[in-house]
Amino acid sequence: SSRVLWTLAVTQLATDCIKALRAGCLREEESERFNKFLLHVKLEHQGNKKTNGLWNLLAVRKITLISSEESPDSDVTTEQAKKFLEEATFEPVVEEPPKVEAAEEDLFDLLE
Repeated sequence: SSRVLWTLAVTQLATDCIKALRAGCLREEESERFNKFLLHVKLEHQGNKKTNGLWNLLAVRKITLISSEESPDSDVTTEQAKKFLEEATFEPVVEEPPKVEAAEEDLFDLLE
């Protein structure tokens, strides 16, 4: 549907913006600000049925915390930056079907 395509486009655009923000923060030695922001993004979107795709796309594109190897102002190790992404969930979020009441079960039995 067009809504799904729109959601995918917005998610890709948001990911591109976060990637550009990361590059700018790396250049300006603002790794702490970026790392706090990315942690907020993770906490806000990982596992959220509506926006989990954003977090998963960041993980697939390996957009992670800025490590001390990349910038001297960072206190995040390379291992911590890798582990930060490993916790992403790549399974699609599926809503559970509604539960069928006992009375409805009896009606379905009558139909068979």
